[in-house]
Amino acid sequence: MRHYRFDIGETVLFTERRAEVSWKAEYIVVAHGPADELELRYYIRSRNRHYDRVAHDHELSSSS
Repeated sequence: MRHYRFDIGETVLFTERRAEVSWKAEYIVVAHGPADELELRYYIRSRNRHYDRVAHDHELSSSS
């Protein structure tokens, strides 16, 4: 069984990549999602937006 690196309520940096551009933004982990075949998933929420998004473990890093 794999363990989640980030806890619910923890602030993380989400790295989004599109084409040759990437950027990071702070999000809060709101729930642990089911794992797909390769890695764990998280439901994350931005402080500036009113919707959740799904992020894979490799897209997240510690905010500290």
